[in-house]
Amino acid sequence: MKVQFFSIVTDCDCTNAAGRQALRVQSLFGIQPQIIGARSDLEAAGHIVDAQDAIRGSKREGVILANVASRDGCRERWQNGTPFCYTRTGQALIVSTLAGQTLSLVKKLRLAETLHVLDIPTVMQWAVKKRLIATVEAEEIVQTQFRSYEFSPRVALWIAGGWKVPAEKTRVQDVVPDAPLAVWYSDAPFGNCKTTVLAHERNSTRFSDVAFSRRLADVPSKNLSWVVGSSGYGNQRWLELVVNGESAAKKLDVRIGDLLT
Repeated sequence: MKVQFFSIVTDCDCTNAAGRQALRVQSLFGIQPQIIGARSDLEAAGHIVDAQDAIRGSKREGVILANVASRDGCRERWQNGTPFCYTRTGQALIVSTLAGQTLSLVKKLRLAETLHVLDIPTVMQWAVKKRLIATVEAEEIVQTQFRSYEFSPRVALWIAGGWKVPAEKTRVQDVVPDAPLAVWYSDAPFGNCKTTVLAHERNSTRFSDVAFSRRLADVPSKNLSWVVGSSGYGNQRWLELVVNGESAAKKLDVRIGDLLT
């Protein structure tokens, strides 16, 4: 796999963390990555789909690293946070955290059927045996709290390079939760609300009586409407709630993650 595009979807996007992640990827792949900040796992889910759509139809291939997951409950289930996993969809290799909603929209649009779940200690032991990394460095990676900097770029490099990294194969359907009908993003400064709602699901929301227009340009001034948004994959586009000339987010008092049912 010759990687020519690289995107990082992360909640560690302050100047320090983003800069280090970008330099790590550039040092490994020779590519300057696009960093997309996300405040929640559901927001990350939308960005992952959009990143896949951006390279759809290209003859080139890309990597999407996603490190956004709720910390709640992870300590009880796993020693050092949620596991990472990987899958391939079209031209994209996705290496992502597993817990929460991060891959829920990949599931909803059926962009991947299987996942390969990675156990970091097992992967590091394998990498040492293959002489891909030194023992001391591998031990440090097992313990690190910044796994999207130390672990996921390296494992992405190995997978993209054709190495058979040890992983447990499972079905997306079995381990990824269903996405709620909700707002996943609000595009400041306009306040248009990107939702996880597809056209046939509009009547399942509490805004079923809101008018529908194909484009924002078709919505009368100051009116609230559903429109077909630009986000999504291929012909599967998320609907948006918009107010022509005003902020739908403010008018409806909704924020990222708010349910629409």
